[in-house]
Parts: sequence; structure tokens; C-alpha cells
Amino acid sequence: MKRFALIALSVLTLASCEDDPVVTTSSYPTDGLALPQVRNSIIFTSYLPMSGYTTQIPMLILDDAYAENLNYVNVVNDGNNAFYSAIADSITFNQPLQAPPSFYLNDATVDLPSLSMAVESSMDKKPVASVNHKVTITDSAWVVDSKVKFWRDTVNKGFRVATYMLVNAKAANYPTAGINLNVNPAQGVVTNNNDLSYWDYEVPNIDTSKTLTSKGDIFYHQHVLVKNFNDESAWGFPFTEYTPFGESFSNGDVIGTSTTPIRHYFPKPDSDIEGAFEPDYEFTPAFITIIWCQNADTYKYEYINSVLTSLPLE
Repeated sequence: MKRFALIALSVLTLASCEDDPVVTTSSYPTDGLALPQVRNSIIFTSYLPMSGYTTQIPMLILDDAYAENLNYVNVVNDGNNAFYSAIADSITFNQPLQAPPSFYLNDATVDLPSLSMAVESSMDKKPVASVNHKVTITDSAWVVDSKVKFWRDTVNKGFRVATYMLVNAKAANYPTAGINLNVNPAQGVVTNNNDLSYWDYEVPNIDTSKTLTSKGDIFYHQHVLVKNFNDESAWGFPFTEYTPFGESFSNGDVIGTSTTPIRHYFPKPDSDIEGAFEPDYEFTPAFITIIWCQNADTYKYEYINSVLTSLPLE
């Protein structure tokens, strides 16, 4: 009865206000997403989990110093490792990544002593395009809606957009699954106890004014690349998938709205959805959306911009 009363009230209200504009509260996930004219830098690393601290220490320091404008992805290209995914081969070959530990900043390999200065210098460049995204959690999937804005007139059919799943996972041993993600112990750096690896070192920030880890903190393998949304291409989809003008862009063009949606989703473990990522270890996901552009002369996919969202560690 209450339902019918509400319907009747709605009809009366509409009848009395038929000349008033219809107000809707519905919105699209990317409505209101900021798209500043900033080029975020990205570091791809060759990551060796058993000595993950050799990568994690500089990445923790740089991430703390440049958190707003620096993203990083750890790539495991050892086919025998539980973190390995075929997507790693494509990234490793394209950049190309050298043997671990190595660091690839935007479009060039950088040695560790020069990394901080190189990151600082990379912040000055203006982007061709900016990207932002929103991650929505449903019962069965993580849904990533992205939005892109171009900052100059350009014609290029090589532009693509991709979203990748990364994992943040405890350095733990799972004997029943036959998986050992522990870090090899190193005196004064990492220690192992009860199937977990722990920091035995207080990682300082870039100016040594604070510490980023405490002795006894669990060691996490962070931002490890494990999956991409488009299984047919490591580089996502061309913009022609999202707009009929996907080869020609004008200054101010925005793609990823309700009329040109860019939606990538990742089924959750145990969702019974084909393609779900179901490892035999515990993880918390992170998602990075990257704009690439294929160079017509070299066929290399060059980095344009990115945005990364990590869910809280569990």
C-alpha cells in the first residue's frame, strides 16, 4: 500500500510541476574528475622478488618524495615465479627492461645513482594528454572508468589506452600452495620469521627527515604487474574504440565521459567470471591506466601519461 501511495504522490507532484525542468541526480563515474595539464612520470622496474628490497627501497623513497606525479610498476619476467604474467614479456621487450634490478623512467633506462635527479627533471615536461580514473568496487569486480583530455591538436592513429592490475602482496610463504614469496634474508635489511618477511631496516625518506619503514614491519611486494584488461593486446585499445574521431584530436578534447566511456573491469577471485585473477596468495589490488602511442617508425609503444590507484593494504 505504501508503494502505491508513493506512486500516487509522484504523479500528483509531476502534474503540478509539469512546466518545471526535470532534475536528475544520476551521474557518470568520471564526472568531476580533475584532468590537470601535468605529465606524471612512470618507472618500470625489473623486479626480482627474492631480493625485492633492492628495488623497493629506492621506490619507497621516490614514491614518498614525488607521490603526486610519479607512478611505478614492478615487472617480474621470471616464468617460474608466482608473480609472473605474460604481460611482463611485452613490457620487458618494448621498453626494453634490463636484468634486475633495473629502472626504466618514461622512455629510457636510468641507473640507480642518477634516478632521483632524472625523476626531478622529468617533471617539467608538458603532456600531450592527461588521464585520470575512478575505481569502483562491486560484489564481483573492480571497475575502472578512465577519462582523457588532449592538450594539443594532433593526428595520430597510434594512441591507445590500457588499464593494468597490480598487486601488493605480503612477502609470505604458502607451503600448502607450494608458493614462497619470502624475500631472502639480508642482515640489517630483511629478516624472515613464521613464514613472513619483515623489514629489519628503517628506510629514510629523501632528505632523511623521517623513516618510511620501521623494524618489524611486514615486507610487501608492491605494485607488481599481474594482468591487463585487454588480453589480446598488452597496449590496451586504440582510441577509435571509444570515439569515431580516435585518430584526430583537438586541444581540449575529452574522452571517457558518459557518451564516450572508457571502462575496464577486472573480475574478483571466486566471482565465477571468466578471466578472473585467482592466484594462490593473498593480495590487495592496485590499478594503473596508461596512455601509450605507437611510434610509426620504430613500432615501439611510447609512454604518454598515467594514473595509479592503490587500494588500502590488508
